[in-house]
Amino acid sequence: MTDIQLNPTWKTTVQIGTAKVSDNWTYAPLCAGIENLDEALNEQTQQFFFLCGQGYAHNEVTGMAPTFTFTGKRVYGDAAQDYIDSIKYETADKRKTSVQLVVEHAGKTVMTVTCDATITNIVTLGGGNAINVQPFNCTLSLNGKPTVTPAA
Repeated sequence: MTDIQLNPTWKTTVQIGTAKVSDNWTYAPLCAGIENLDEALNEQTQQFFFLCGQGYAHNEVTGMAPTFTFTGKRVYGDAAQDYIDSIKYETADKRKTSVQLVVEHAGKTVMTVTCDATITNIVTLGGGNAINVQPFNCTLSLNGKPTVTPAA
């Protein structure tokens, strides 16, 4: 039987920039209260039907707009969540940040993704049942091509 090595999502660490001085970010971990992390590459593709393809397509990825979406519960006093909540009603440059995402497996870094980003789709207040805990949701929309460092 083949040894199947699975990697739980909690081994992925994420930090966001909460303050920038010159070109240096101060980072805070985005993990407290976070129950779910989703990645979407949002690929743009071109599809070509060449004569030699006998009616079958040739596809090319020509661009993408990657995002990381976080959902969970609002944790007051958490540096990352408090920062995101504080800019909820801001626009433009006040929504800019930097993200560092590190994937680990078996105690070793598998991949690091670093990129400037814009914080979008912020939700820190919820409706519904009076006994429900307030939600926390946001999306980090990457700005430009991320720096991806694979494991050495």
